[in-house]
Amino acid sequence: MGFLEKVLWVGGAAVVGAAVRGSRKAAREHQRRVGSPLSFDDGITEQEFARIAETAARGLPRLESVHVDGMTCAVRVRSNSGLSTWTARVDFNDYGHLTGTYWLKTENTDSIIPEHLAKVIQAEIRGRLASSRSDA
Repeated sequence: MGFLEKVLWVGGAAVVGAAVRGSRKAAREHQRRVGSPLSFDDGITEQEFARIAETAARGLPRLESVHVDGMTCAVRVRSNSGLSTWTARVDFNDYGHLTGTYWLKTENTDSIIPEHLAKVIQAEIRGRLASSRSDA
C-alpha cells in the first residue's frame, strides 16, 4: 500500500469517525430536548394548544385525524389515491417550552401537508405568544 493510499484510508476513517460522533451527539441532544419536562406557562395552555392544532388540521382536506399529546401532534393523512394512509409527527417541545419552533418527522417526504400544518400551528403559537407579551 502506497503512501497516498494510506493517507486516503486514514482520512476516510477520520471522516467516518466524525460522522458517528456527530450522530451520537445529535441523538443525545434529541433525548435531552424531548425529555425536558413540559411547561405550559408561557401563555398557551395545553388545552389551547390542542385546539390550535385541531383547528389547523380542519383546513386540510386529506387529513384524517390529528392526535395531540403534550406538545406533539400526530397526524394521519389519506394518500392521493385514497387507498392508503401515512403518518407524520410535528413536535413543538422546545426543551419543555412552546415557542413555535418545531421538529417534523413524516413517512411521506414528498408531501407538503405536514409542513403546511406545522407552519399554520407555528404562526398561531407565535401570534398568541407575542400578544400575551404585549399585554403584560
